[in-house]
Amino acid sequence: MLELKNQNNGALLAITQPCDNDIIKKTTHLVPYLRELGIIHYWVYENGDVTDGDVYLIDC
Repeated sequence: MLELKNQNNGALLAITQPCDNDIIKKTTHLVPYLRELGIIHYWVYENGDVTDGDVYLIDC
C-alpha cells in the first residue's frame, strides 16, 4: 500500500474490516499506526453501516 501511495502522490488509501469483536480485539491497537502512515481505516457492520476506525469502543 505504501508503494501505491508513493506512486500516486495525494492518493487516499483506506482499508475496511468487518465489525467483529475478535478482529477488533486483535487489530484496534494498529489503527493509530495506520493513520500515521496516511491510511484510513473503517469498520463495516453486518447491516452495511460504516464507522470510522478511530472509534475504539465499538459494539458489533
